[in-house]
Amino acid sequence: MDPNSFEFVRWAFEQKQKNVLQDNETLFLADISSDPPVQFTQVINLPEGFKNLTELASSPEKSNAFLKQASKDMYPKILEKGPFDCVHCGKLASRLTFTPQAFVEGNFIICIGVSPLCSSPVCQIAKPHDVTKIIQDSITNQTTKIMCAKCSKSEGPLSKCARCGAVYYCSKECQQIDWKRGHKRSCVPR
Repeated sequence: MDPNSFEFVRWAFEQKQKNVLQDNETLFLADISSDPPVQFTQVINLPEGFKNLTELASSPEKSNAFLKQASKDMYPKILEKGPFDCVHCGKLASRLTFTPQAFVEGNFIICIGVSPLCSSPVCQIAKPHDVTKIIQDSITNQTTKIMCAKCSKSEGPLSKCARCGAVYYCSKECQQIDWKRGHKRSCVPR
């Protein structure tokens, strides 16, 4: 988890203290990768018969179904906080990607690194948190080209990010733009 993620978790605990929850409620928190970063907070109801996430966690099937439904319900509400720029190319984003994580002890759900993406197939593939996997696939399977994380250029010399080594850039300018647009949130030192 990068330092920005820790800051978000700290913020999440502060939100938990500010929002007094009733039985059968939990807090849904999201950190949208944008410039500036946007945070989203929503109190939501748990499935009937469960007072908190600890109780819900005792039923993995119901817990997973609840997280999927909560994500589906929160998606349009988070998107309304925009407009957002695509974290990959900077164009207007049309969708979000995120994975909710339940903090059972704190009774809240968080989504760190919600990634706004445009409709470009290149951007759909090269989400910041998936770039490492794409690069690994390209090395092992030779099915995906290594490309600039900002402009998708694959020709000419490409330089790895010196900090994480997970993404490549064709120029200093692309690296600086990508850093501001979200790479700083997913860049974890090797």
